[in-house]
Amino acid sequence: MAELRLSELHINSEAIITQLKQHTPYNLAKLLGLGLVPGALVKVHQVHPQIIVSIEQTLIGLDQAMADLVHVCQVKY
Repeated sequence: MAELRLSELHINSEAIITQLKQHTPYNLAKLLGLGLVPGALVKVHQVHPQIIVSIEQTLIGLDQAMADLVHVCQVKY
């Protein structure tokens, strides 16, 4: 499967986080603290003006720059 950035997904898409790219220690700590870890399943709820995703029962808002750091493989049913 092709790897995408989280920011490239559409509303109602689901994906598995594969890795966090080009991160500073601050960005890495922020992403990990939000639960955006490799192996997590995310669902996209909104893409504009910010990206809203859910992990399990938690909604998370990200700006474009932070979402670009999260690489995923889209889940297709």
